[in-house]
Amino acid sequence: MSRATRKTTTVGLLLVIVTVFSLGTVPRALAQDGQGANVVIPRSETVNIRSGPAINTEVLGTTDATTELPVTGINQAGTWWRVNSPFGVGWISVTVVYFRGALDTVPIVTEPAGIVDVPTVIVDRFPAKIYRNPNPESFVIGVAPTEAVLVVIGRSQDGDWWQVETDAGPGFVNTVDVAFRGDEAVVPRVPDPGPDFDGPTVRVNVDTDVMSEPGGGDLLGTLLAGTALPASGRNADNSWWQVASIFGLGWIPASDVSLAGAADTMRIVSNATVPPATGDEAVSVQVVVEVERKIGYNAPSFDSVPMWDVRLGDRVAVVGRSADGTWLKVTNAEGDPGWLNFSGLTLQGAMASLPVSGYGVSVSAGVTTTNGTAADVLALPMTGNHVVVNTHWLNIRSGPDVRCEFQRNLRI
Repeated sequence: MSRATRKTTTVGLLLVIVTVFSLGTVPRALAQDGQGANVVIPRSETVNIRSGPAINTEVLGTTDATTELPVTGINQAGTWWRVNSPFGVGWISVTVVYFRGALDTVPIVTEPAGIVDVPTVIVDRFPAKIYRNPNPESFVIGVAPTEAVLVVIGRSQDGDWWQVETDAGPGFVNTVDVAFRGDEAVVPRVPDPGPDFDGPTVRVNVDTDVMSEPGGGDLLGTLLAGTALPASGRNADNSWWQVASIFGLGWIPASDVSLAGAADTMRIVSNATVPPATGDEAVSVQVVVEVERKIGYNAPSFDSVPMWDVRLGDRVAVVGRSADGTWLKVTNAEGDPGWLNFSGLTLQGAMASLPVSGYGVSVSAGVTTTNGTAADVLALPMTGNHVVVNTHWLNIRSGPDVRCEFQRNLRI
């Protein structure tokens, strides 16, 4: 074969090869103009299709490895495919699928943006307390039952509390009490929303008018139920509290307001008092316990004898108050009298409807009593040597022997 012949043959073979490859790409190029040419196939049995190109968007549905999904676009970063799915237009991550088709024919798209899949927490064991602030000493604004789902809107700075939405406004639930669902990266860190001072906080439980003076004056505005704000002072008998509201300094009644902290730690900023009810007037006042536990004492003093306790959510009848209103004389569910310090409580009823209960000491017929009645003997503060009853019942006898005559019993 001559050199010219070999050259002609070589050129012919090259043309054939080029023609073959050209024929191989033409159908594919033509196919791109049709529907369904670019597809993705899931790599695993279950792959999520989302409403937008992000892992924190809503899951429209799931598909398996047997499904081919037509590709209609790709996001700018090249990390998510937009596809037509049985659930409508959705997005699927490039990391969980195989692509088949021509990448240069896939348009870059930015819509739809997608619906954000809101992070939630689930109460998965026992009912969870929801607090106003991220600490267990603040108000309990509600209790979420087991299996309740709460929307997460933030996380405390130390990471120990989730901020959640409730019917009573934002609150905090401890992370150990719930299971988190969602992307933690999208949850913002939030500061403690409580007052930035060391003092009591109040929460109004009904729409409450803010007045310019305790018991009267001008109406400054109305606080909506659920509002929590700092208490900066009180009047002389603790029937009105001064608060720092959006309307400026003003006064609200102590009734239907929850107090976190002790009333006697508030400064007396007004000497105004509300005339107390007389002993003959009928009263119907209760307090609701807002903290884990409160002790009932036999006198309005922490130095007196502790007698019984009440727990979070308990309601206790109020029958009187101390002159300064920082202690309430109450009767528990068993009918036992006692005194509760005005802290961590909600007073349901007007302080003015409560008589001031004295607890002076008198002596009658050789028996030390309070206000002249033997029934109030336990209302004495502890002085000198004393014993504390630690059982439910203790018999008092005429002598130091169980065989001595029974006289009476004391109940804790």
